[in-house]
Amino acid sequence: MRKPLQITETESAPLYVRWTPERCPYALEMKLELITRLKVALAEGERQGVEIGGVWVGSLPTAEAPTLRLDDLMLVPRRLEDGPIYMLDPEQQVRLSELTESSRASESAVVGFFRSQMRRKELVPADSDRSMLAQQFPHGHYAFLLVESREPRQAAFFLPCGGALSDQPAMPAFPFDESAFQTLPELPAEATEDIRKFSFLPPQTSRLPWLGLAGAILLAALIAFWTLGDRLNQYLRPASNQVDLTVASSGGTLKISWDHSAPVLSAARGATLVINDGPSHRELRMDTDDLRMGQVDYERLTKKVFVIMMLDAPNAKMPPQTFDWSGN
Repeated sequence: MRKPLQITETESAPLYVRWTPERCPYALEMKLELITRLKVALAEGERQGVEIGGVWVGSLPTAEAPTLRLDDLMLVPRRLEDGPIYMLDPEQQVRLSELTESSRASESAVVGFFRSQMRRKELVPADSDRSMLAQQFPHGHYAFLLVESREPRQAAFFLPCGGALSDQPAMPAFPFDESAFQTLPELPAEATEDIRKFSFLPPQTSRLPWLGLAGAILLAALIAFWTLGDRLNQYLRPASNQVDLTVASSGGTLKISWDHSAPVLSAARGATLVINDGPSHRELRMDTDDLRMGQVDYERLTKKVFVIMMLDAPNAKMPPQTFDWSGN
């Protein structure tokens, strides 16, 4: 039987929300204040009509402390030109890998991922989520949170308990509101080691107020420049009905790629990728998530492969994109 959700605290420690999922060898704890912080980012994402996402920072379960703890969070920015759907481009994938590596030296770890969802009605991980999670967390221990983009928000945690990530949440979906948790009884916290916080900023060397103010102004200016710069690039980009379909060889694998930020893709509902490999004929249906990934790997059978991409965008009037590859 599933144990009830609990709230734990000590006199010197913040409140944590705790779940004990069925068929999972470890529990999940999340600092309660993270809900408040994430709600602010979700509200901004809802205002802009886009999904947002980022990473959890905390500690992984061990034999002595079988609990995955979420102590902090960090938003991983997305490019506005990518549209409303949150996807990690190659640059952000590198940034995410760097965060994972640097956390190992600070006695904390990047222990999961979260994002808001506006693309589907039910809270279910997308194929792009599974691919990214498998790449970033090969050890198989992480927490993935999906939150509805619009109020009133429901949220669900997904844990890879016993193998691959399931379509079913590790515990029932819950209202993403700190007030819903604060009505629960408070119980003594389990004994845990002191967790050193993982900081993404250099140590503070001065407490002079004007330095803090100057830093805040500089940060705001950088954010504005980054945001407006992306918008400017998007607006100045010439209209085109091309996606720059390309096929490149890497051993026996062909990397079929296209410009995932091409303007014509914003009107697409999906696409069909046709691969003629000698006598073999294959058709791959792609949704909007697949299109924004920008690449498909294909294990070729022969030395001549002909690829056709047909976009499902009736108003875009995009002709089929083709690429004829031949190699050794």
